[in-house]
Amino acid sequence: MVEKIPAALAADAKGEIGEGLLKSLRRILMPEQPQLIDDAPQQVAALRSQAASVMEIDLVEAVGDALRDGKKQSEAFQAGAEAVLEERGQAATRSVVEHYLRKSPQARAAHVEQRVSEALKKAGDRVRDVATGLVTGAMNRALPKAVDRSGLDDGPAFA
Repeated sequence: MVEKIPAALAADAKGEIGEGLLKSLRRILMPEQPQLIDDAPQQVAALRSQAASVMEIDLVEAVGDALRDGKKQSEAFQAGAEAVLEERGQAATRSVVEHYLRKSPQARAAHVEQRVSEALKKAGDRVRDVATGLVTGAMNRALPKAVDRSGLDDGPAFA
């Protein structure tokens, strides 16, 4: 399960966070020339009106929060991306647990919640890599290579 988490979060990010918003954030937070006036918090806040999905809104707000907390621009972008992916993982966990609560005893739902939460923690470094891929624009390089497991159930051939 751990190896699937980064790919799932990356797929959500690719599907919900438009390249236009990411380019705008990169332009504001990773400028090629040093800025005389640091108006990044205001520029990021202005992007809120352009956000077209929940993940985009969450990203803009998380980056804005990181800037207000005193993080430097690129650090704020990274922290915001990590926070959005972490929140998506937690939301998915809640969804799975709610499903189990409807269909199974509470003890089983608690066990599933524990297992999924542990998997999210174990995938932490790879999820940070996905966040870095969002920030830098190198999402495909941030993902681990998919392992081909087709035919795994076939077993060895009998002579």
